[in-house]
Amino acid sequence: MSARIERAVRALGRRTISAYPWTARPLGHARSVYAGAYLAWVRGRSYLSYDAPIDPFRVDRIPPSAIERTAEFFDDAPKYRRAGRVVGGNWDRHPERFTDRTLYRSFRAHFEDGVPWEETRFFAEILDRMEDGERWWGCRCRADFERRCAELDELYENIARNGVRSQAELLGSDGPEPARKDRPNGLARRIEDDIAVHVGRDGEFLFCDGRNRLAIAKLLDVQSVPVRIMVRHEGWQSFRDDVAAGRVEPGQHADHPDIRPLLG
Repeated sequence: MSARIERAVRALGRRTISAYPWTARPLGHARSVYAGAYLAWVRGRSYLSYDAPIDPFRVDRIPPSAIERTAEFFDDAPKYRRAGRVVGGNWDRHPERFTDRTLYRSFRAHFEDGVPWEETRFFAEILDRMEDGERWWGCRCRADFERRCAELDELYENIARNGVRSQAELLGSDGPEPARKDRPNGLARRIEDDIAVHVGRDGEFLFCDGRNRLAIAKLLDVQSVPVRIMVRHEGWQSFRDDVAAGRVEPGQHADHPDIRPLLG
């Protein structure tokens, strides 16, 4: 499906849900099934395109400290459409550090310094957006957002006790997950709700999605977080292909989660 057609379908879906709210769940279920089929096609195509095939369903665990910078240049596409892409250019040279972002600084002020949510810059910015007519995390008003912040407090306590678990682990244990988005089924949760990263030309992990859990994991200094790789730089994928084909040695990247499976 072309990007233009897909945007038109999404717009039609939003209008349908607005007019007939009861259609939200069946349409969401249909979308998640389509997303799963699309990712299966991406995986199959990669076996024909690369010496090092790409598995868009794979979940790796890495230290949260390994994700230092951000690269959110593909946010115009749904998350599942980013998975498995190989893209050249300088998108991996984005200078912004995750810990310099308003959200992380506000989380640190709240959880480490005891600053009430209402006094953080993050809270003020979201209120401004809602006053301009935007919805944030499904929130339409201040009261909605205050409830959402209370869920973030619960999420912090949950991660402090249990660490960050993948959606597959949560589904398998039927464990609670504070601040979880409403999804039509488990497939949608697995595709949409794990922390997502891109990989730059040198193998660097770059933040893509899952800012709340990543920020809390960094503050708590947890050992590892589950991540899904979205976009790979074409230079990195070329290196993966060379390693898989035995043309080069992995060298310093031998223990990289995106290289290790290629070594058997």
